[in-house]
Amino acid sequence: MANPLLMREVERLRPGSALDLGCAGGGDAVWLARRGWRVSSVEQRDLPEKFPDGEFDLISARFLHSHPDRSRASCRILKRATEAVAAGGYLVIIGHAETPSWSEHLDCDFPTTKNVLDSLKLMDNWIIITNEVVRREVTGPKGLVETCADNVLTLKRLL
Repeated sequence: MANPLLMREVERLRPGSALDLGCAGGGDAVWLARRGWRVSSVEQRDLPEKFPDGEFDLISARFLHSHPDRSRASCRILKRATEAVAAGGYLVIIGHAETPSWSEHLDCDFPTTKNVLDSLKLMDNWIIITNEVVRREVTGPKGLVETCADNVLTLKRLL
């Protein structure tokens, strides 16, 4: 199943080439392909050493920076992603802003969208399309329903 936030950000775009970073079960890649995108998808563990070649009209990076022990590698991956976005293309970054009470990562200090933007050091040839925190309901392992927040950052490369 595709991530609803990714679906919201991408549904207004014209299909082209897409790269799904950290594809997990592949739900996002399948959703994109069904809408006419030519999708390449890779697992997160491969990205610090070998980033896919080429330029893409869309790069999706979901929850790459969710685990603090991967924060430096995630920054390098996201920086490399900015270099692989084609002119007129988009980079959609979705990550946790907080976790529910049952999470094993309660003490994590997740990066804000400002932290991500600061680490990317983008030039003037980028514009911010979406920069927000979105609250959503989540159901825990024992059926407990809570709300938690995710950061959504969609960037467009102009040149």
